[in-house]
Amino acid sequence: MSKTALRKIFRPILNWFWKSETIPYQVLGSRYGAWPYPTVLIGKDVTLLTIGVGEDLSYERAINSISNLRLTCFDPTDKAAKYINRVYSDFKDILFRNEAVVSDISKANFARPLNPDHVSLRMADESHVDVDIKMTSVQRLKKDYNLKNFDIIKMDIEGFEISVLNSLLDFEIRPKYYLVEFHHNIYSNCRLLDTYRLIQRLHCLNYKCFYISKNGSEYGFVKICVDF
Repeated sequence: MSKTALRKIFRPILNWFWKSETIPYQVLGSRYGAWPYPTVLIGKDVTLLTIGVGEDLSYERAINSISNLRLTCFDPTDKAAKYINRVYSDFKDILFRNEAVVSDISKANFARPLNPDHVSLRMADESHVDVDIKMTSVQRLKKDYNLKNFDIIKMDIEGFEISVLNSLLDFEIRPKYYLVEFHHNIYSNCRLLDTYRLIQRLHCLNYKCFYISKNGSEYGFVKICVDF
């Protein structure tokens, strides 16, 4: 049986097992860039950190139309930088850095996407590194930005999400909401067990899963002590 067929069988089971909280939300953004947005944030001042832009800020643009959004975003690719230039004027308050966010710069290796039409760089082992990009560590990010002020931290970083999110938690970064695309069973270095362990860690830190996309990759976590 193929990996694709296995994912279709097991994802509904995992969704039922891992989803543990219910809050009202709207799904915003394009089909490619859809994420949940808690309805309690509509009309509020909202700070959002997006790690991994690609060529789709449709979620962020939708938020910008219904809330007072302050957006900070990171992506190391040239395609993302060109895309930001096209949509920059759509935002009232946006800061973009043409960098990758990683846990440890000395251990981070990137490769180009297998499909040249795709934009996102992917995690690679040392034998497959074929691109040199600018990076910043979570530790450096914490020094340069007040990460504790963000309401939402969203990431889609092609295999780096486990190490980066664990680093954010190590540095006690506790936003109200984490939105994460997991890549378990997609890349060889992204195990389902690693996703499970990270979700368990989030649970221990009072985060509950309120959203899982139909394809079983995008997850939303809410800190259950939030007051709005």
